[in-house]
Amino acid sequence: MDHRDLQRGEDPGIDIDNNEGQSQVDGGPISDSDKIKEPLVLDRGQDEGVPIVEKSEFKQEISREYPKKRRVSSNRSEGVKEVEIVFDQKPVKKKKERVLQKIKLPETGLGKSLGPLATRLKRNPKILLRWGVLLGLLIILIALIGRCSKGTSVGKHKTLEVVSTVWGSTEEIESLKYSEKGLRFWDRNNLAFYDVNGTEERLLNNPQMGRVFFIHDLIYAVNHLTQDITIYDQKGNQAGYVSGGGHNVFRVNEAGQYVVVHRKTGDGEVLDVMDEKGTLTPLIALNEFILCYDMQSEDDYVVGSLVTKEQGYRSRVTWTSGKTVRNYDFENEVVIKLFLNGNDIYAVTNENIYWLRNENKVQVEVNLVKQAIWDDNKIWVLHGDVLESFNRQLVSTSKVIPAIGSISFMRDKGINYVYSGTEIAGYYAGQETPGIYYKTDFTINDIQAYGDIVAIVYGDHVDLSKLVDGEPMVVPGETAEEDSEETPAEENTNEDSENLEEATPDGEDEEVEANP
Repeated sequence: MDHRDLQRGEDPGIDIDNNEGQSQVDGGPISDSDKIKEPLVLDRGQDEGVPIVEKSEFKQEISREYPKKRRVSSNRSEGVKEVEIVFDQKPVKKKKERVLQKIKLPETGLGKSLGPLATRLKRNPKILLRWGVLLGLLIILIALIGRCSKGTSVGKHKTLEVVSTVWGSTEEIESLKYSEKGLRFWDRNNLAFYDVNGTEERLLNNPQMGRVFFIHDLIYAVNHLTQDITIYDQKGNQAGYVSGGGHNVFRVNEAGQYVVVHRKTGDGEVLDVMDEKGTLTPLIALNEFILCYDMQSEDDYVVGSLVTKEQGYRSRVTWTSGKTVRNYDFENEVVIKLFLNGNDIYAVTNENIYWLRNENKVQVEVNLVKQAIWDDNKIWVLHGDVLESFNRQLVSTSKVIPAIGSISFMRDKGINYVYSGTEIAGYYAGQETPGIYYKTDFTINDIQAYGDIVAIVYGDHVDLSKLVDGEPMVVPGETAEEDSEETPAEENTNEDSENLEEATPDGEDEEVEANP
């Protein structure tokens, strides 16, 4: 006789067997071992000898004492049906009462209004954790936005709009000058003349031109065969001619208000001063590599040279003022730029800036110097990715870290233009973030500005671009505010600067014996 379906109440030790195919309902014998030790749940209608337990009551009893995990297996053979119920008897650890369950709120006022919330938290405490995580993420997001916006320019700014494009005749524009006179450039094939708007005025083709230098209002073209120098005015008319004398013309450069011809001879290197008519006046001859120079007059000038040794090298700065000659040596440093201002010499090397006066020396450390210029009675130095200015006492007066990085820079009417790769950023005086930003699709080789027009030099063409109002922008990066009181330059130079001022007050040229 088939057993009726057993309810899934679980109890350890239950083993139900049909003794020789007889069941309790049939009145067959049941051994002691086969007796049910705990109440067995059967459907109503079974013999009254077996206690009847309600299904719901049995489920509640089992769920309180044992976990829900169970395994039921059945084996069947001819005439015999066996049901084996195996229970997982792992002890159930009672969970500690949650703190939220102990919170009792008053029945009136705020407690009454917060009652539903407390009830919800009591039923599902994970809600509080979720809201806490969301709040933490929101705080982190706000902090990141604040950090990213540090040193960025957001809001009104100016950008550049191309108004004219001038193409060269070759793939490389080698030298260029853009001024109120117009656009002039040399592309290794033609000496080109355009007006300020990019309209062609004249092209000079001279296959013998080797290098061209634009200085002040004149153009100096060096013949690569004879080393002769032809001088042109801004209209392309010949204004002078200088015989090279067989010497290799290395560079024609400006030094203050003077034009200096740097030539290499068999015995060393020579600097000559050239007037507007092309007359050369010897300045200095050295058996060393001449690196840089500056002049206040033909009797007051400074020259930087490189001296090689068996071990290492050194740079030497030679100052000549009338009959006085003074040398300054810098071991294992290369002089990049020299500025002569009254009785003060400023030497920029690859590692330091020096302020030299008589026997005194003040030093400020800089690294990876890319460019240095003298403007507005200050030294502007691009070192690493930092554009910094120093006053005459070498105290830092401004510092900015361009958001776009940096390759080089120029100044025009108080604006610092920095370019790198395909981007240009312009910084107005006292501005911490770029007030001008422009991005192009080509690699920038050089930039020059006149008024509100910026000439952007690429490999084979020049874009004349006008400053216009731009859309709100966000340029990532960091800047350093102007703070001369906390700069290392001031810390290093204050005491020495006072010594130098005391040594030669009011810039007077006095010979003193004082230590820096």
